[in-house]
Amino acid sequence: MNNVAIELILGLLIGLTGIFTFLKIRNNFEIFSTIDLAIWSNAAIFGFAPWISFYYGNHKLSDVSLYILLETYGAVLFFIYGLFLMRAWTPKFKIKNGTQEYLGGFLKVITSFILFVDPTSMILFFIGTFFFQILFDLKAGFLSGINKSTWVKLPYWLTSINMMIGLFKYICVVWSVTSFLKGKNKLISMVILLSEFVFALIYARREMAFFLVLIFIIYLINEKKVKFKFVIGALALIVFANSFIFPLYLDIRIASYRFHYLSPLTKVSAIASYLITHPVLHTWGKRYARNMSHRALIIRPIARILKKQNTQPLMMGRAIVRTLYWVVPKVFLDQKYLHRQPLQYIEHFYGMASRDRGVDWPFFGCADWGIPGAFFMGLLLGGLLVFLEKVSGLLFKMGNVFFSLCVFSAALTIAFFFQTNLIADWIILRNVLILFILFKVFEWIKKQVKSRNK
Repeated sequence: MNNVAIELILGLLIGLTGIFTFLKIRNNFEIFSTIDLAIWSNAAIFGFAPWISFYYGNHKLSDVSLYILLETYGAVLFFIYGLFLMRAWTPKFKIKNGTQEYLGGFLKVITSFILFVDPTSMILFFIGTFFFQILFDLKAGFLSGINKSTWVKLPYWLTSINMMIGLFKYICVVWSVTSFLKGKNKLISMVILLSEFVFALIYARREMAFFLVLIFIIYLINEKKVKFKFVIGALALIVFANSFIFPLYLDIRIASYRFHYLSPLTKVSAIASYLITHPVLHTWGKRYARNMSHRALIIRPIARILKKQNTQPLMMGRAIVRTLYWVVPKVFLDQKYLHRQPLQYIEHFYGMASRDRGVDWPFFGCADWGIPGAFFMGLLLGGLLVFLEKVSGLLFKMGNVFFSLCVFSAALTIAFFFQTNLIADWIILRNVLILFILFKVFEWIKKQVKSRNK
């Protein structure tokens, strides 16, 4: 048996761990936790990525020794096991259903109470977030992609608010999906969902994937049984997304970089002309296949790190400390842009060539402490998600519904987008803290106004 077959089997075993946890709660999906989402996304991406790469790469995978393969997939399995252990501490909340009272996950609590939100308030909230996203895209360079040089030039207040908007938009999605499933405000819900889907199409494939997964989870929570037509529809949507939507995104992305120097309106026209002259089906057959054959194997950076550690010392926490250093706002630490970012810092430490590679929680854990570091990062991520759910539930009970939803949106985002740079997750937590401070300041101002009026 060659290494390719062994890697496919190892990937399948990782994928089966996600399927196992899904089947474990399939009859009681109301206890869904963000840790479940983290386990599923990790198992799906790490487990089925080699199969995707194998399919699009003409039945080939990049050559890695058997020993490194076993170490790499073992590290991922330890990471998922760390998450699984923290699942036992996931908070349960009391939910009333008529005269009955039972325990459920916080997302079930949200979908039970979110329908009481005034539709007019939700529309105004959505319009505000939607137009700010447009404002940010115009300021940053519409469809041009945000790179380091562009990000440094943007005003700090603009980038901070845009990151917070990322939390707000998922509140709109949860409300819209729940309302649509309950047969209320269908037109408003569809407008919000379609608008958010367009933005997801512009930003990244993982944004689109999260958008669809979130809809799927809310459906399972609200429906007692999974209908056969829903399963068929979901499979058809997956095929359609892989065959058309994802290649379309790749075409838009390539065209946006090609015409980055144009004004927004001219750029839109140029991108449309590019898409007409470069059909998506052509992309699906060539460029998209090449992209998927390499991009899917996000486990390879972990393998390279573990291989380097056979002859080099561990970083012993320096990689994670560097991510925390980069979270300090540039208002207080503008010199940070003169230093290497965490990924470049790790590559420099291990003498690796600098390249565009996917990094994630297991990657940073392995860079600092080897295979045990992956298990530690699983515990850390699981503990963080448990903490955010508990804080969100506490705020919900105190009546701070909006801020509670923001905290839970942060938990959902961190759980699904585990494969993004660790800095992004720390920034989400920083934004939650900033929102909390602003919320307290607003409450203080409100009390002062009331006391003066008396």
